[in-house]
Amino acid sequence: MNNSKDTSRVSVDADGSGGVERPPDPFYVERNIGSWASSRVVSRGRDYYRQGRVSSLDSDEDNRLVARVAGNAEQPYRVEIRFARSGPPTARCGCPYDWEPLCKHAVAALLAWQQSETGSEPKLGGVASARAEDDPAERENTLRELAAIEREDRRKRAIEEGLRVRRTPAGGPLGDYAVTSGDPTRKTENYRVAVRDADWVHASCGCVDFMTNELGTCKHIECVRRYLGKEGARRLAAAAARSRRVSAYVSPRASDRLRFEAAEEIRFHVPPA
Repeated sequence: MNNSKDTSRVSVDADGSGGVERPPDPFYVERNIGSWASSRVVSRGRDYYRQGRVSSLDSDEDNRLVARVAGNAEQPYRVEIRFARSGPPTARCGCPYDWEPLCKHAVAALLAWQQSETGSEPKLGGVASARAEDDPAERENTLRELAAIEREDRRKRAIEEGLRVRRTPAGGPLGDYAVTSGDPTRKTENYRVAVRDADWVHASCGCVDFMTNELGTCKHIECVRRYLGKEGARRLAAAAARSRRVSAYVSPRASDRLRFEAAEEIRFHVPPA
């Protein structure tokens, strides 16, 4: 990695709060990154860093880091990070994830930068315990807990943002739904939610969040699930038991361990015989 630079104009104190003009203390990354991104994003970014996905890391005199981080796309994502005079750094990444200021690729780049500056492994004990890192079962539990938190967030947002089902499938609960915002001041934009089974394992949505969060759900899917309710769930189970329709669709696979080619995210749903 090329880390030759002149960062004398950077103004960040050791705690990342701003101050006299001097280079930032790299250790402020591990001390503050938990407040810059959600636990799930930090955890995924740490996994990417430890998997060696940061293929290049350059810094310049404009207080900027530029990294290349391998993701699910064929080519690595370009990540640009700028340190601010106060508060967290800002990041731009070529990936479609824009739900938070930092994505997992930016987190991986920041951790790689700290390691290159200090020669020590970033310590993120607040995100996952050492036991969780050493014990595969504990690590799986941690990832499941983080995913459950993220799914619950989508359920709450479906209610809080007033999402509404605009269109339902003809002839039963299986099929395509159109979901839109409940805010009348926003431009109407419908999202296609496809319901293929009673367990919601094969549901999909066309929104960016669904295509990047690797949760298998989003606020639009949760809106449809809430719309159907208990009675709709019973009708859905009956319709799924009768259905013989085979479907192909795109859904991201969890990448906490492996990297998948784009073709591997094409899924097939074949109803039980």
